[in-house]
Amino acid sequence: LVCLDIDECQLKLDNCESDSSCQNNIGSFTCIRAPMEDCPPGYIFKSSERVCHDINECEEGLDNCDQNTQLCINTEGSFHCEIKGVMTQCPAGYKINKEQKKCEDLQDS
Repeated sequence: LVCLDIDECQLKLDNCESDSSCQNNIGSFTCIRAPMEDCPPGYIFKSSERVCHDINECEEGLDNCDQNTQLCINTEGSFHCEIKGVMTQCPAGYKINKEQKKCEDLQDS
């Protein structure tokens, strides 16, 4: 009689949360929570939601845009600078706010 281990992780039988990874053990499994530093650049870990969220570099003052001549445009995981008054289009997932002359996230609408 030979007992074989069932890999609960491979068979998706684990109950690990989305911020954790499943590690198979003999006869069981362990959920390993991803550390906060595992968020990619441009994202921050929100412990209340246990997920990585985009950092709005423009709102946080983390951009290097010239405040006098450029607008900071937040994008998913990053940002870019555009010359004021020249904006003609926004990145995918954003729309132009013509009154404020900036791109806004469509999800925030």
